[in-house]
Amino acid sequence: MRKRLTLLTTILVLTMLLLSGCGGSSKSLEGAAAKAKLVLHENKNLQTVDVKTPGQKAPWLKNIKANAKKPYTLMVYMNGTDLESEGGCATNDLKEIIASGWDSDKVNVVLLTGGTKKWDNKVIRPKETMVYRVAKDGFYEDVKFSKASIASANTLSNFIAYALKAYPADQYSLVFWNHGGGPINGYGSDEMYKGDSLDLPGIYRGIKEGGVGKQQLSFVGFDACLMASVENAYLLKDFAHYLVASEESEPGLGWNYSWLKNLGDKPTQSGADIGKVIVDTFVSTCEKADMEATLSVINLDKINNLAQAFDNFGAASQNVLVKGNYNAIAKARSGSKSFGYTGKGEYNFDLVDIFHLAKQSEQIVPEQAKALQSAVKDAVVYSKSSKSVKNSYGIMTYLPYATKETAMPQAQFYNTLNILKPYASFLDLYAKKMNGKKIPRDAIANVKPTVNKQEVFIQLGKDQLADLDKARFVIWRQLEKNSDYFIQLGMSSDVKIGTDGKIDTKFDGYWATVAGEPICLYEVDKNEERTKYSAPVKFNGKPGYLIVVKDSKDKDGRILGFEPQGLKGGRIASKDLIKVKSGDKVVLQYFAELFLKDTNKAGGQAKAKWVDGKEVTLKDDKLKVKAVDNQLYLYGFWITDTMGNDYYTKFIEIRY
Repeated sequence: MRKRLTLLTTILVLTMLLLSGCGGSSKSLEGAAAKAKLVLHENKNLQTVDVKTPGQKAPWLKNIKANAKKPYTLMVYMNGTDLESEGGCATNDLKEIIASGWDSDKVNVVLLTGGTKKWDNKVIRPKETMVYRVAKDGFYEDVKFSKASIASANTLSNFIAYALKAYPADQYSLVFWNHGGGPINGYGSDEMYKGDSLDLPGIYRGIKEGGVGKQQLSFVGFDACLMASVENAYLLKDFAHYLVASEESEPGLGWNYSWLKNLGDKPTQSGADIGKVIVDTFVSTCEKADMEATLSVINLDKINNLAQAFDNFGAASQNVLVKGNYNAIAKARSGSKSFGYTGKGEYNFDLVDIFHLAKQSEQIVPEQAKALQSAVKDAVVYSKSSKSVKNSYGIMTYLPYATKETAMPQAQFYNTLNILKPYASFLDLYAKKMNGKKIPRDAIANVKPTVNKQEVFIQLGKDQLADLDKARFVIWRQLEKNSDYFIQLGMSSDVKIGTDGKIDTKFDGYWATVAGEPICLYEVDKNEERTKYSAPVKFNGKPGYLIVVKDSKDKDGRILGFEPQGLKGGRIASKDLIKVKSGDKVVLQYFAELFLKDTNKAGGQAKAKWVDGKEVTLKDDKLKVKAVDNQLYLYGFWITDTMGNDYYTKFIEIRY
């Protein structure tokens, strides 16, 4: 029997949210957008203004003259970052805006650009923070901001204050364009300022100091990942009637800006009405590109009622914790729809759909759970997701599950938001309980799997079963002949957990391959429609992950695209996803760990490491399942308890 030198090693170091996104050629423009020309109308008397002072108080605004009033002014806060410098995603959306054919006599489009090292066009000034008026015939330079991070509340407030004064209108809306990181990590990543991001209080301050009156905005939109949170909605309720945002990571396709035509045709419509158009065009575009999407329209007039139900739910759940029934809460969380979930990794966003969480909690806090579901239905006026995305009801929150190491510090940060205090109190206690007792490690480490033909199973005791959350089957292959290192081929959740403690799976000796080489697959998400995986690779020399799905269309699997490693240790969700094509070079990567028959003979060998496999050339985006090679393999199980602790069972040797 081989023994692992380490009791537990973090399997995946996924420093990036593993979800679909933009980059490279991932956004194929069609029709008028593909032919759209970006034309610059240069301002030879361009003024550079100091934005260190909050917007309303900025001295330079005194000299700004108002243009003729129009029915609508749309403000677009476009932080280009790596989406533009590496993929041209912002440029593509600017082409969509021009190609939309909106009536610019009725709708002002005021654009702020910055946050990126370079632009994929000759119109937008590189390495500058600029404000443009966008019209059918091109981009008119209005003003240049002094050097400042686009992730600064002052930059945001100066932009808003300028747009409100220079472009008066009957209705206003504000769209944020970039990456997103949910209620804990906020919005955006300025490539020019070490990845600075704007947290939710910063967004609140920027809008308030920009001079936005009570619900003066028809809607606030986030063409960014993970921003449809109850926390974001609560902070925006004083400024806007509606929030348009995504619970999940947005594909880098981003919004389809053809909706501007609809706004120009009907500039008096409500934020809910144009929001529905934004949702429909976005989800439809993503589905055509074989990418997953969620987007919702949230009525901010209803957020106070939702917040009360949410806080009541938090308070009731806290009482359950106080009475000692942590496992009930943890299992409800485990069974709820997660967003920003990477599988086992260094960082997961740990976001959860509020409605689905309440539904899973009906047996624990029935009255409060049902009231919360009702409040969500009342507040989310429109929500849509791809057919393969299940249990997305339009609004989410932070509740840790996958990454316990960050649970306590992030719960402490949540408290600094100074909102939703009963829920914050519950979150704080939950995070502390999550970091409490665990299953005795030896109790799992000494469990030995049994193999009976294709069946592999283990038997847990009653106490172990009570604290069990999930179990996965794990398979390793010897790195090379006579080596004590084994590479992990992946994990599978296709296991049955019996009420008697028996956990079993079937393995038929077949595994997924790319160009004939076995690929390491880590499960990210699974429902009745499909299973999504991430696979660590170097893609044309760049580190990151292939995103793979298996469904009825491709039972062996297909590659959705390549996800580069990303931003701020993965704490701002990237929208990058590069479509693969014939000729792309891929180096498959594997997590290797040292398994010794005699642990005293480790010497100076590393306990664990990442190793590169062979470089392969892709012919298409298809995976092929085939029989594993005639080598030595290890079978075992990966056990997760209700507190997020992970354990390996013993491993048994199998040779094919």
